[in-house]
Amino acid sequence: MKHFVLTDASIRALAERFVWLAVDTDREVNAEFVGRYGLGFAAIEGGNPRELMERQSGQAWLESGKNLVAFMRGLQRVANETIRSLLTDSLEACHGTDAIIYSMLGAPGYHIAEMLGVPSLFALLQPLSRTRELPSIAAPALPLGGGYNWLTHLLSEQVLWQMFRTPINRWRRESLNLEP
Repeated sequence: MKHFVLTDASIRALAERFVWLAVDTDREVNAEFVGRYGLGFAAIEGGNPRELMERQSGQAWLESGKNLVAFMRGLQRVANETIRSLLTDSLEACHGTDAIIYSMLGAPGYHIAEMLGVPSLFALLQPLSRTRELPSIAAPALPLGGGYNWLTHLLSEQVLWQMFRTPINRWRRESLNLEP
């Protein structure tokens, strides 16, 4: 039997579609849910969106409103508080697996799969792939055509990458022994 790991911060929606091995952050609810299917469970500290939003930094982030700069700074503050434990716990949970299925919030799965030399699958519940049909979810819908829509995706990807590249690349070097 193959051993799969599913990494995500909102496991329930994905697990209802992919009943594999579940790794998540909402400990009690999700441990019980995946246990009903005889699956393993590993809690990941720092990745529970509800807990993050209840913190002062999470509340400030939510109150940033439609100010994109304040929103991105708030996101970075919230993420920086928990990223190290999220990365470390994700790595520990994935040892010994044959494949990793991950979502946007379980993105360390991509890097861990690279280190372990196992296949990985990016499984999204929301549209995040680049398209000319619609702009990025982080950009306003303007009647400027497909070129604008495509560029909003590129810009959104770069903004997120620039915010998190330093801790991700440090983790890749120090914990995974991979090039940045």
